[in-house]
Amino acid sequence: MENTGHEEEGEDDVGFDSKEVKPLPLEGEADLDVDDDMSLELLAEGDSDDGENDADDDEEGEGEVDFDDKDDDTDEDTESFMKETDSNQDGMISLLELHQHADHELAGLDEHLEGDELADFQKDTAEDKSRMAKVFAEADLDKNSLIDGKELPAMLKAMDTADADEADEGEAAEDREDAKDAEDADQEDALEEKEEKELEEKEDADDEEDDADEDPESFMKEADINKDGMISLSELQQHADQDFLGEGLEGKELAAFQHDTAELKSRMAAIFAKADLDKNSLVDATELPAMLKVMDAADADMAEDGEDAVEEDAGEEGAEEEGEGEEEEDEEEEKEEEKEEGDSIAEQDERKQGGKHTLV
Repeated sequence: MENTGHEEEGEDDVGFDSKEVKPLPLEGEADLDVDDDMSLELLAEGDSDDGENDADDDEEGEGEVDFDDKDDDTDEDTESFMKETDSNQDGMISLLELHQHADHELAGLDEHLEGDELADFQKDTAEDKSRMAKVFAEADLDKNSLIDGKELPAMLKAMDTADADEADEGEAAEDREDAKDAEDADQEDALEEKEEKELEEKEDADDEEDDADEDPESFMKEADINKDGMISLSELQQHADQDFLGEGLEGKELAAFQHDTAELKSRMAAIFAKADLDKNSLVDATELPAMLKVMDAADADMAEDGEDAVEEDAGEEGAEEEGEGEEEEDEEEEKEEEKEEGDSIAEQDERKQGGKHTLV
């Protein structure tokens, strides 16, 4: 078998014998001193791990903030504010334009405000404009009394900070006001509690005094003027006069008081007579407790009669007012009927006159 020229030239160029040539290992395979099967398994696991890491990277990328987008939003806000505020469209904002923009934002909010509320609104607006002027001056780096596109972001940021500080101060002021209101309420409650306690103490003292008056021994000492250890009807009525002086009363009130006092003394006389068991026209220490008990019952009955009289008077006054109201309604109805009758007569006369004209 002949060899071609190409084969001879190829054999001469290669320059090594015809032994079997093994392919060179790929990068990384030369370091693996393991069996072929194990090498395949490790390579497969490595590929799987790489896939998982890529997926994790993708998931992490989804949650990350795109600062470029955030900057775009800020730029859009700045541009929008410039367009809204720059009245003369010269690409810059003056303090006057800034104040006019604020007035436009607050327009209509004071329409329904009056008095103190309107004054507070105007005061807050003036304070806001004063803060704007200060922020404006700080943001105007070139001191040309204008805010250009480069200075505007810093000014807006400073304005946001000032608004946040104002909100915090407002909340702090509300907290202080609430604390003061709570403190005032506590003081008012304490004062009311103190007054109620003093009133209860006074009532208790009055009750103790009344109990002392009702005590037979104390009553005997007060009513027994001649100190003979017994009470006469005259002494009993004089004791009553001391309790019921009627000072400051005039006219009908004084007459009513005198009438009630006379009735009271009459009841006292009847009670005294019943309590005077030995009929010596005197009530001694043994007869006095029963007399005081009957007098207390009579006082209670008298108080109930007084309450009933007040309710009866109130009912009569209400009935009178209701009657007067009904009378007024009746009078109005009568007037309305008379008016209707007059209108009817006038209509009839007009018809008659109309008939005559027709005949003519």
